[in-house]
Amino acid sequence: MLLFVGYRLSKIDQLLKLFNGNSNFRCRNLFSYQPLLKKFIDAATVSVNSKATPSAIGTITGSCLQCDVTDLEQGVFFMPVNKPGTQIRAMIYSRIFPKELSFNIPALDAGEYRVLVKSKPKTDILSSLLKETITVE
Repeated sequence: MLLFVGYRLSKIDQLLKLFNGNSNFRCRNLFSYQPLLKKFIDAATVSVNSKATPSAIGTITGSCLQCDVTDLEQGVFFMPVNKPGTQIRAMIYSRIFPKELSFNIPALDAGEYRVLVKSKPKTDILSSLLKETITVE
């Protein structure tokens, strides 16, 4: 048995020892505001991570999604897979929360799209892509 006289564990050390080995425990930098997209829901077809209907309501869930929609560099963007440099921004938003964004899906041509969210919590634009591609028919 070891005895450390005068040694005091900080609160962080105590928490790390408490959660050591717990697979559900994840460390996250509290100062990281990187958006994280989990689901894209198309209200017209009630599909998740698969389809988008132009002019319908789209909802994205995740974390750190809150953005200033008056700034045209921030918001939800659709990027056609066959035109890599093109970004089509959603212009109308109904719900803007850190864990949910609801918006009007812009007029999109038929094809495959990647969904991107851009936010600017401090001085830099941070962005995140949805893992799945979205189909517009």
